[in-house]
Amino acid sequence: MTWKEEVGLRLARLRTKAGLTRPELAKLIRYSEASIWTWETGRTAMSIDTLRAYCRVFKTTSDYILFGLTKGDRNAKPL
Repeated sequence: MTWKEEVGLRLARLRTKAGLTRPELAKLIRYSEASIWTWETGRTAMSIDTLRAYCRVFKTTSDYILFGLTKGDRNAKPL
């Protein structure tokens, strides 16, 4: 699995856990449903602005979206 696919899985999980459809999320973050599909399937990577929008809407961190890290993860190693 590529890193874009891993990020996409986390994005889809955040959306479905929040009970949102792609069209509903598209309205919240002001991107198209097609763009959301490409990010969730790992076809394309999102921009920093989009990452920030996801963090805001889902009240999460970029560390979680990009790397799957949560606050309790102590084994994280710097790049």
